Amino acid sequence: MTASLNADLVNVALLEPAAPADEQQPELAVPAAVAGVWMHPTGSAIVHRALLGDPGDPQAGALLRRRPHTAGSVIVGAFGDEAALAVVIERLVQVEREAEHPLVRWQVLPGENVDPAAYGFRTLTAARPSGDGTEPGIDGWVLDLVEWPRGEIAYYRQTTEFTCGGVSALLALEAAGITMLGDDVDANRLTELRVWREATNVPACDPLALTVTLERLRGDGQRVEVYLDADDPVLLEHLTEPDDLAFRSDLQRLAAIELDAAGVERHRTRPSMADIGRAVEAGAIALLLIDLEPLIDDPTPHWVVAASARDGVLLIDDPWVETTIGETWVMTHELPITADELEGIVRWGSGYRGVILLHR
Repeated sequence: MTASLNADLVNVALLEPAAPADEQQPELAVPAAVAGVWMHPTGSAIVHRALLGDPGDPQAGALLRRRPHTAGSVIVGAFGDEAALAVVIERLVQVEREAEHPLVRWQVLPGENVDPAAYGFRTLTAARPSGDGTEPGIDGWVLDLVEWPRGEIAYYRQTTEFTCGGVSALLALEAAGITMLGDDVDANRLTELRVWREATNVPACDPLALTVTLERLRGDGQRVEVYLDADDPVLLEHLTEPDDLAFRSDLQRLAAIELDAAGVERHRTRPSMADIGRAVEAGAIALLLIDLEPLIDDPTPHWVVAASARDGVLLIDDPWVETTIGETWVMTHELPITADELEGIVRWGSGYRGVILLHR
């Protein structure tokens, strides 16, 4: 059997959202090593099932998982001997090429007997163990479908529900050559909390305070600027008590004063995400305040990082892994999203946009 002659024999089907694959095809039989992946509820993820052979006794198969509004998928739960699986992988890569996605990633869990290198994939830098979805033994691989300019950083997952701003700052600094994270799991958590504590508006990190922290930590020759098109304090929409509002408003006012004193450029205009993409392509690192709802159906303000861009596509590192729908760090590392899609994602509250640029 050869992949070039048999890719058309692979049956690729789009699964219904939220339902496990085995419920949608009761006769489906897959090896025990990947059964947990195949039978996991998919939540908001877009999932394609690819099978070679009878579902009751398939020769090979794999799932293709993707977050909505993103431009790249992750192969998961792959099985079959090398020749049969080559047919399935060829078909799934073809699906991604037809969608004009710039890369395909591959997640391999402990116990899965597959070697993505045999199909042209290269290994991703291992994630730093930092919570659910980053445990040792979860390996990530990537196949670039276009020439992609990037210097990869090691993924780090936020260890709390609220330290995305601090982690995004650490990842941005690492992309700029300033490494504050290492191999010690406990020391990394304390560093994460320390940076979050400097920037927090309790518990969120507002764009101005996070910029102050980056300005303090940046290297010589580096420059920080911030965009925020809001006249009033931000990230306070959930508060009703006057004392809470006044306290957090004053924290943001203090951050603005500190930025002005440091000479940091503060824009009150709204940048287009195409402009931000061009800045990243020119060498900047962008911290983006997003709404998580379009990506994982969770209406929450959240910070992510983009350190590489090409032709209107930004590569995002998202510090949050939604393990309840089967994600691991391989999904949230080097996540490609087009600037057009980011127009509806990089926003919060009344629709304001917060973006920080760290220029190398």
